[in-house]
Amino acid sequence: MCPIAGLPVIKVTPEGLIFVGQWVLVALACYWLLSLALRLVASTLRRAVWLLKLGGALACFGLILSDHRVGTETMAARLAVLVCVCVLLGVGGGGGGGGPAPGRRPTKRPAWRSSSDPDKS
Repeated sequence: MCPIAGLPVIKVTPEGLIFVGQWVLVALACYWLLSLALRLVASTLRRAVWLLKLGGALACFGLILSDHRVGTETMAARLAVLVCVCVLLGVGGGGGGGGPAPGRRPTKRPAWRSSSDPDKS
């Protein structure tokens, strides 16, 4: 018992430290593997959704071009709408990812804030 607070004192042994260290390493390895698996699943789903959107856009494109009953202006209007929908859905972005996340832009220094700025103190 601790003479000041009356709490039991647990002795730290080398075996106890090794046991705790092993469990910490196991927990870190499991965390790393789980995050890797989730990242892989998310990347696969992102690419699959992109392919699904691309397939839908190509199917619509084929349907628009195969409709011979409409005039040229109607076909052009349908293709323009399809292009707008593709832009809104992000179909033309290519590859389904790989770049920075949407809404996150790489930070760049403005041209007027160069490192050789004499006003900088």
